[in-house]
Amino acid sequence: MLLELCEVTKKFSRRGREFNAVDSVSLEIDANQFVIISGKSGNGKTTLLNLMMGLLQPSSGTVRVAGEELSRLSDRELSQLRRFRLGMITQQQTLVSSLNVLDNVVLPATLPAQGRSSGQSSPAAVESLPVNRALDLLEKLDITDLTHAWPAELSGGEMRRVAIARALMTQPEILLADEPTGDLDDYCTAAVLGLFRELAQGGSTVVMVTHDTAAYEYCNRRFEMLNGRLEELQ
Repeated sequence: MLLELCEVTKKFSRRGREFNAVDSVSLEIDANQFVIISGKSGNGKTTLLNLMMGLLQPSSGTVRVAGEELSRLSDRELSQLRRFRLGMITQQQTLVSSLNVLDNVVLPATLPAQGRSSGQSSPAAVESLPVNRALDLLEKLDITDLTHAWPAELSGGEMRRVAIARALMTQPEILLADEPTGDLDDYCTAAVLGLFRELAQGGSTVVMVTHDTAAYEYCNRRFEMLNGRLEELQ
C-alpha cells in the first residue's frame, strides 16, 4: 500500500474552541490509482493533504507513505522521503527565484541519488536524460517558450505549470497535488490531468485536491470531504 491513513484526526483551536479539521479519516490507496478529493472550502481538504505530505503531524492516528509511518521519521528521513519518493504541488509559489524555468524543472533530478529505488544509469544517461525529460514536460504543458525565463517574469498560471513539471520530473511513486489546475485554462487543465492519469497508469499513486469538476473523468476513485470527514463516492 503506497498511502495509508488510519483513524487520522487533526485538531486546531480557534478563539479558544477546539475543532477537528480532519476527523477520524481512514484511507488506503495503492499503485495505479488517481484519486480526487473534492468538497467546499474550509472542510479540511488541504489539511488532509498536508498530513499526507508530512507538513503537519496528526493529533491522533497514523499516516504511512510508501510503507513509512511519517511520525516516526527524523527530519532528515522525512526530507529524503519527500525528495526521492514524493512529488508535491502546493498552492504556494515554490520555484527557486535564482534559477530559470528549465533549471527549476531539472532540479529534482540533479540531487544526489541516495535513497532512490530505481536502477543504475550510465554517466551519459545521467547527464542527458533529465534535460530531455524536462523539455518534454515543458512541451506537453505548452511552456517551451519559457525555458530560459525567470520565475519573476511568469504569470501565476505559468508558475503553476512549471511547478507541475518539476513535481513530475522524477516520476514519483506518489504525487500529492493541491488545486494544481486552479490558475489554468481548459486546454492546460486537460494537459495536466492527462499527465497525472499517465503517471498513475504507470504504477504511481496520484492524490489531487480540487474544485475542478473536469478532473472527475480522469480519476478512478473520488472522495468528498465534509466537516473533516471523508466519504468515497461511487
